[in-house]
Amino acid sequence: MKEIEDGLHNMQERIEYLEEAYRRILENLNMLISSREFVDDITEIEDYVSIMASARSAIKHLFPFREIAFLLTDESDSSFHISFCDPESDRDAIQHEIDTKIADMTFAWSLRQNRPVIAPSLREGLTLILHVLSTRPHTVGMFVGTIETSALNMNDPLFTLLTAIVQNVSYAIESAKSYKILRNWASTLEQEVQKRTVLLQDELEKRMKAEKELRSLSEELELRVMERTQELKKVYDQLSNAKKLEAIGQLAGGVAHEVRNPLNAILSIVEALFLETKIKENPEYQPYIYHIRTQVNHLARLMTDLLDLGKPVDASNLIGVSLLDICESFISSWNSGMTGRQQNAVRLVCSSAAARPKVLVDSLRIQQVLFNLVDNAAQHSKSGTEIVLQIADTEGGTSKVRIIDAGTGIPADKINRVTEPFFTMRKGGTGLGLALVKHLVESMGGEINIWNNDPPPGCTAEVSLKIEGETGA
Repeated sequence: MKEIEDGLHNMQERIEYLEEAYRRILENLNMLISSREFVDDITEIEDYVSIMASARSAIKHLFPFREIAFLLTDESDSSFHISFCDPESDRDAIQHEIDTKIADMTFAWSLRQNRPVIAPSLREGLTLILHVLSTRPHTVGMFVGTIETSALNMNDPLFTLLTAIVQNVSYAIESAKSYKILRNWASTLEQEVQKRTVLLQDELEKRMKAEKELRSLSEELELRVMERTQELKKVYDQLSNAKKLEAIGQLAGGVAHEVRNPLNAILSIVEALFLETKIKENPEYQPYIYHIRTQVNHLARLMTDLLDLGKPVDASNLIGVSLLDICESFISSWNSGMTGRQQNAVRLVCSSAAARPKVLVDSLRIQQVLFNLVDNAAQHSKSGTEIVLQIADTEGGTSKVRIIDAGTGIPADKINRVTEPFFTMRKGGTGLGLALVKHLVESMGGEINIWNNDPPPGCTAEVSLKIEGETGA
């Protein structure tokens, strides 16, 4: 009977042992599952404190630690500092424990062990568990935990899981450090790129501005060169024309003395012939005498024009005269003297503003200029058509008067030659009328321009004259 009871008792103990072993196996399996989930979680965490807080929860599933702390290394001096402590109020007590273990070399020895190291605590009833945080190339830090000595089982297989968790924490912290370095590098690189981009943009803007200024200066220089070239060409043309006129004047001066005396003698003889009784009694001779007188007068005018071409206007004769008074005086003389071929009335057009300025002119020469221009307009206009004398508004220190006709106009290929000496498109013309106009106007500091009207018919001759008191034209 006793043997049966002993057998039953042994069997009962065996069953209890198996049940306890089964329970521990289930707990270990649960721990493994939790550990796997923990590893998956911390691989996505980039913050040290969050990694260590997550590790604390996993470790407390293994052992009933009273205190947990994680120390990380300072790479600048290889020292260890508490980066996480739970509870925070026990930080000083944990630090004291660590300082003691450093002093007795337990801490240094633990760094070389890739497993939990159990050491006595300074506090009664507690035991320290130290575990190095390391990866293959680096020591990351140290795990420190305190546990009730009575709850510690030295052969507990959960120590293996603790090592696994600590190793994963080590790699997670090392990865977080690498991520941090990469983020810092990326941030630095981004800042440098932004800085360089701003510098490049500034440099590009400066270059674009410089190129724009250079183009502007180049265009301005080109414009100035063109203007200067035009001015020089104008001066050259004026000089060339002046030399040509000077040569004509010298020739005319020499010829005039030789020609005028015979012309005057011929004219005197012609006038005397008109008084002869035989001529009066024979009217068939009179047309010949009239023709001789007409041609002699024509030659006399030609000599006068030639002499005028060779003589510039004396600057001392330039005075300030109202352009309106000049035009009114001319129109009165022209309209009152319209006979024969002069059958074109002249009408004055002038605004009140344009009438005010005085121009610097030789009053006799400007009358001759207006006469030649209006006479030329009349020669190319139908009899009875009106010629307009227009005083334009002042512009750039000059006052302008325009002679506008409704005649035949000037062929485009010849309009630039009409002021050349001896160039004429009119039968019987000398080709000196407009050349003399150009010479006189330029001698008075002015300018003449001629163009065909648009729309036709006719053309316009514009005379620009300096205003009294103005230094520029």
